[in-house]
Amino acid sequence: MKTFSLLLAAGMISGAAIAQGPVLNSFSIYPDTGNGSSTSFTSRFQATAPAQKELEVLVRYPKMGYGTLFDGKVGGGSASIGAFRRVAQDQDAATQEAWRVIVRKDKAGKPDATTAGLVFRSAPSMTPKASGIQAWILTTSFKTPVVVPSNVDIYVGMEFAAITGPKKWPQDGQSNHCASFLSALPKGDNPRAGVPNPAWGIVHGTPPVVSQPSGRWLRQWVFTAGAVLQQGGVDPNNTRQSPKGSPNYASGGIYPDILNTAKSRFDDLSLRVVDGNSKAGLAAILWDTGRGPGIGISGIIGKYGLSTTVQVLTVLPLGATGVKEMTIPLGPKTSPVRSILKGKKIHWQAFVFKKVGSGFRTAFTNVATHNF
Repeated sequence: MKTFSLLLAAGMISGAAIAQGPVLNSFSIYPDTGNGSSTSFTSRFQATAPAQKELEVLVRYPKMGYGTLFDGKVGGGSASIGAFRRVAQDQDAATQEAWRVIVRKDKAGKPDATTAGLVFRSAPSMTPKASGIQAWILTTSFKTPVVVPSNVDIYVGMEFAAITGPKKWPQDGQSNHCASFLSALPKGDNPRAGVPNPAWGIVHGTPPVVSQPSGRWLRQWVFTAGAVLQQGGVDPNNTRQSPKGSPNYASGGIYPDILNTAKSRFDDLSLRVVDGNSKAGLAAILWDTGRGPGIGISGIIGKYGLSTTVQVLTVLPLGATGVKEMTIPLGPKTSPVRSILKGKKIHWQAFVFKKVGSGFRTAFTNVATHNF
């Protein structure tokens, strides 16, 4: 595996602008929510020889982490992705590189590399043409939203074309910015020990080779018309993202350390609601110890995904941006709440509503799960 220093040129866009219509909400499983301060390195996920070939780099979106995602239809319906964004790096920007957006199904706990497992493969996009080593924020939007499976594990990422030019990796070729689990690096993700690795790579061939690099998240976003809820973890001593003690929305959020499995770790929790279609609206934060299959309700966007013992935690004003973040303190290290939660799951969902004319626009977010 080769990793490289990080560069970023602002404002470079690949593909069309994000389509007009309902506001598409951004969803990014990454330690920070957008400033890139937790990025550790840039990588292709594979060793030098396979990196010359066509390959895929993917992140697992677990159903027990995020439930039914991307559902922006009244009464529930097909989940879909309206756009995709990534932070890319090209080791020689004079030679443009092709890439595609990829979505795959799960098969026995890993991405299904067969034709049957391929949910979506976009038309190729090209990296911008420049000189030297460059990095860009690249966005591809879809004229028709990409329908993806609901309430199952899926894998989302990109396919890199084979490196065919006179220069070979690492002198040429594209990679993606990543946040690593590796504690030896000063920046990256901050999960507790022993959590699942979300990263997967597929080298094309007969048969395709499926493998995992060390734990990491790709710095990528999907955009959806559905309202979004993300679960976070707050370690006040965490310096792997900036500023110190910021909420973590990757593995450190899905798998917070609430009872000191690592030295001096007694994390609190955070939640983040995103719905640009409900600016100046409200979000009721719901929680339950159980989940349901997802039920569509007439007149409400998305699906209700909790069980029958649901409780209301609080109601949050979404403000002018439609984005609201909250911290949930679990008390001191001796708090009995921490011991009660250890080994359990809490499932969260937000019910978002906004007055429109004489009525209300109402929507359910996805279900977000804290795994303790």
